[in-house]
Amino acid sequence: MFGESFYQSPRYVPDPWVPGALDHIKPDDDVLILGTGLTMYDVVLSLRERGHAATIHAASRRGLMPRPHAPQPLGLTGAPAPDAWLAVEPTAKALLSALRQAATRCDWRAVVDSVRPVTQKLWHQLSPAERERFAARLRPFWEVHRHRAATSVHVAIQELIDAGSLRFRAARLRGWIPQADGVIADLGDTQLRVRHVINCTGPDSDVTRSTDPLVQALLRRGLIASDPMGYGVETASDGATIDAQGTPSNWLYTLGTWRKPGLWESVAVPELRVQARDLAATINSALLAAR
Repeated sequence: MFGESFYQSPRYVPDPWVPGALDHIKPDDDVLILGTGLTMYDVVLSLRERGHAATIHAASRRGLMPRPHAPQPLGLTGAPAPDAWLAVEPTAKALLSALRQAATRCDWRAVVDSVRPVTQKLWHQLSPAERERFAARLRPFWEVHRHRAATSVHVAIQELIDAGSLRFRAARLRGWIPQADGVIADLGDTQLRVRHVINCTGPDSDVTRSTDPLVQALLRRGLIASDPMGYGVETASDGATIDAQGTPSNWLYTLGTWRKPGLWESVAVPELRVQARDLAATINSALLAAR
């Protein structure tokens, strides 16, 4: 029941960040948001600021909400030293057990934050099978603890939930049934009728699904290679893309989301800042050598 026609209709918002994307949603239009992460929080509050008063439904496979930041900065008091995580057996199960044990001794936020400086090293230590195990079983739980909401935002969202105007659902989307005045979303155990659907699942880093002409051209020419998990592209340690033959490029580089397969933690500002600095140095050195 996944009709492509619905995705082309004005009732579907594929990207809420496009200017004017929410302008046609009326205050009394029920809305379904796909995804229950921080983007969903932003869109819900944006709609409310615009005077939207109807019910907002938010659905994801597990229906998990981002956890809140602590009211006051915690630092890493009581948490393991970052390098201590590198001594844990490099399996998803062992790391989960160590996280849980550490969280019995101090605030879980401090524990999660203590992992951040070595997340990329931990990812490198995991075998491909363990990376897949983490992605399949633990990733959603890690992300709601890692990517947290500001306290004030969490309170505002909780107030909407308590009032019944924001409803969370753990459901797998099975398809759409277009209607003259909206659409029915088939969520397996229920069919939800709404006027609009907003995609808040975040950027799709699987380059094989990209419709961007440049990305498709790079794939056709074999200049980039998608990683097996669909998280981005294969890259060398300096961000150089690895082509279809497994050779790092000497002129084509990337940073950010596309480097997630090799780094995992590659979307937040601290990591992007370092990548941008290092890539600028690499390119500058190449230019000086070519003179």
